[in-house]
Amino acid sequence: MPLYLYVCKCGEQFEAIKSIASRHDAICKCGKTAKLKISAWGRVIFSSFFRVVGSDGRILQSKQITERTPYTDSNGREW
Repeated sequence: MPLYLYVCKCGEQFEAIKSIASRHDAICKCGKTAKLKISAWGRVIFSSFFRVVGSDGRILQSKQITERTPYTDSNGREW
């Protein structure tokens, strides 16, 4: 069963192992129903934007840099 991240209205965040069918809601320690939080997946791509703006507000030059962060599994293999 997958591990899911939940957020409660009281501010508590916790993880729970639940079946896919019952993944949407979980009960917090406070007794309220917590909602499923969408979290980042193991492979994250970072993107940076650089812009050169003229004194009149026009964009003179624009550049985007994208890099993938490596993901290492439990066996030490990098993806």
